[in-house]
Amino acid sequence: KIAFVSNRTADPDDNHNNDILTVELSTGRITAVTQTPGTEFSPSWSPNGRYLAYRGGVRPINTKDSQAENAQIYIVPAEGEEPVNLTGVLDRRVRNYQWSPDSDYIYFTANNMGATHLFRVSVSTGETEQLVDGDVSVGGYALSSENGTVIYHLSSHLTCPNL
Repeated sequence: KIAFVSNRTADPDDNHNNDILTVELSTGRITAVTQTPGTEFSPSWSPNGRYLAYRGGVRPINTKDSQAENAQIYIVPAEGEEPVNLTGVLDRRVRNYQWSPDSDYIYFTANNMGATHLFRVSVSTGETEQLVDGDVSVGGYALSSENGTVIYHLSSHLTCPNL
């Protein structure tokens, strides 16, 4: 299956009502995984294939105007059910998310008072851990597929990376 984003409303040029859908490659059958009045984007399969994660809003966006709310990370079983907002309690716009190799966590960055920190959220409990703190910014990160190591690029207003 391939997961994709589509706006299937009567006037898709006039709203942000995107949903996550899948297409079965052998049959071409399309299935709606989400059916919310809001916007969903950036779907990603869990490594074990059981879930789809995506970024999305918490309320309907009824116009094509820019979305001014925080994007959250949601998960939904691959066959579709009610989505679960994993990062709603954080009250930050999440970015750059990726699954841990064991499908137990989703790592992401979020801005806070001019800094960009690295977090992870447990898929089973929804507990969020802040992995990088302080007056610094994580510019990018990578996860090891073998031992759980996280490598990240860090800068601050006092140290600038050599480019």
